[in-house]
Amino acid sequence: MPALRKLIIAGILAAAASAALGQSAAPPQVDTVTDTIYDTVRLSDTTDRYYQLAEKAIEHRMTVITVILTFIGLLLAAFSVALVVEGRRASRKIEQDLQIARHKVDCAVLRAEKEALEARNLIAGDLDELKVSTKAELDKVRAETEAAIREIGRLKEESQRHVLETKQKAEKEISDIGEKTKDAIRQLAEIEARITELGRMTEKPVRKAQEKAAATPGLDVEEKLKLIETADASEAVEQYEKLVDDMKREGLSGSMIPSAIRRNMGYHYFLLDRYEKALPELLAYLESSPDDEWALFMAGLSFGRLKKHEDAMRYWERIVSLNATDATALYNWAASLVRLYDATGDKSALHQAVEKCNRALELAPDRKDYYYNLACAQALLGKKEEMLSALKEAITFDPKHKKMAREDEDFKAYWDDPDFRALTDEEPGEDEGKKPE
Repeated sequence: MPALRKLIIAGILAAAASAALGQSAAPPQVDTVTDTIYDTVRLSDTTDRYYQLAEKAIEHRMTVITVILTFIGLLLAAFSVALVVEGRRASRKIEQDLQIARHKVDCAVLRAEKEALEARNLIAGDLDELKVSTKAELDKVRAETEAAIREIGRLKEESQRHVLETKQKAEKEISDIGEKTKDAIRQLAEIEARITELGRMTEKPVRKAQEKAAATPGLDVEEKLKLIETADASEAVEQYEKLVDDMKREGLSGSMIPSAIRRNMGYHYFLLDRYEKALPELLAYLESSPDDEWALFMAGLSFGRLKKHEDAMRYWERIVSLNATDATALYNWAASLVRLYDATGDKSALHQAVEKCNRALELAPDRKDYYYNLACAQALLGKKEEMLSALKEAITFDPKHKKMAREDEDFKAYWDDPDFRALTDEEPGEDEGKKPE
């Protein structure tokens, strides 16, 4: 029994030593670990002695359980030693990692301090440059502002001087215009008085012409009217020309001649068959009154008498655009188209002439003389039946159209036609006339 008791005590002491060894692995200090190892060695020697005692105990018939407990204690001791060695290795690794991390942190801090110092120096340099640049810019802006202020002052003075000069000049011009206006009003009053006097002067030649026409045997009504109009026109043109010459001598340009004088001169030149003189006056008047249908009509007739049929058609077209129901303009337009065919041979002009004549007759069905130009166009187109029908209407309205048709070149192709001759044979006592306009 005493031997067993010693074996149990030895196991307990081995367990205690193992526990002590397990606790001694935790501290990181090297000296503590070294002492623990020395204790472990001493315990190992003790364990050997206990092992010898165990063998002796076995020899004294110790139970298997005692042997197992002893073996377990040995295993625990060996495991404790392994734990101590591994703890030391881990402690060294941790210490190395800490040293490396500490070194990296120190390097990072040093690098950050260096960069901060460089940035501070750079910012300080930039601020100095910015201060210098800003000061230069401010000085430049200040100088430019002062120059602008001086320029504004100069411009203000010039503007005031210019306004004063302009005002004085305008006042002078207004004064001159006032004087010129007074002169123009005076001249217009004189012109009106001359026109009134001219009207009185033309009354006498008209009365003389009327007396002459009444005393001249063998004149029909149209010839008497022409004689009176011609007498009036000759005297009027002479007076108008004298009036215009007087105005030009007084300094008035052609554009300042009253349009009424232009209009009347054009009309009286037309009555005298002086179409080349009538046109400039009529066209000058139309510049100020482009929609005067009467002046447009006289211009169209003047171009037609000068055989400028395309020019004449522009005026007939203008009149119709202003007044689509003007049958006379349509009729004269058709006459110009027929004459244009004579000059160019373009039959489309004849078709247009037929259209214009039919439209004129729709607007003025009582103007049967319009049928004569319609007959001319149909004859030139070779439409015999239509030509005979239109010519019959014209002859019914005025038998003078018989002689006109027999002499008109437009009907030349039918002069020997029996039906045409039957229609145009002159009967005794019929008056002879001329082609209407």
